[in-house]
Amino acid sequence: MSAGKTLLHVIALAMTALAIMAGGASAGDVEKGKAKAVLCVACHGATDIGAHPEIPNLAGQHAAYLVAQIKAFRRTELGQVKPGEPAVRYDPVMGHQAAGMTDADADADDLAAYYSSRPCAPEKIAKGEPAVAMDNQCAGCHGAFGRSANPLVPRLAGQRETYLENQLKAFRGIGRDKPAGVAHRLRVHPVMGPRGIMLNDQDIAELASYFSGLSCR
Repeated sequence: MSAGKTLLHVIALAMTALAIMAGGASAGDVEKGKAKAVLCVACHGATDIGAHPEIPNLAGQHAAYLVAQIKAFRRTELGQVKPGEPAVRYDPVMGHQAAGMTDADADADDLAAYYSSRPCAPEKIAKGEPAVAMDNQCAGCHGAFGRSANPLVPRLAGQRETYLENQLKAFRGIGRDKPAGVAHRLRVHPVMGPRGIMLNDQDIAELASYFSGLSCR
């Protein structure tokens, strides 16, 4: 099997696993989600745009992706996953919030339905472009302009630059990147892990700058 076919096979398996974990992600209630999102405003902003460069914009993101991430935070915080599983995602704040949900499935679905219904950040101007080879590797999953069509793959266009840098470093190596004073954020993913290992600091900075400058619309 060629390297290209092998990668496609790995991606297909990863997406299948995530789909199973996200199960029923589009069943949420937008109005209920809006009410529940009041608790999220302090970090994710009143307009659903992150209040801090390290916090992601949620407006306009795929509902299925958001559900999968909320469940990953919850399962990891509660110790319900083993290291290396694609559902592993640790964050000291989000883990605590997700673990405290009274009705985890319904809360995740409702919040995701609400945020996915919101208009994404205003149009931005690209700051530059990453190397063609890197851009091509990303486009296969995230779309040619960072606006993925796959509901389980996040849209990157217009996302916070610092947030993107931190996530790429988290994928690159567990325990490898721990800026002083910043809690380590763990992410394990069968596709992004191998991709992250191949990126150096300049690659990450260029990709983050490029995608953060693209229009999300």
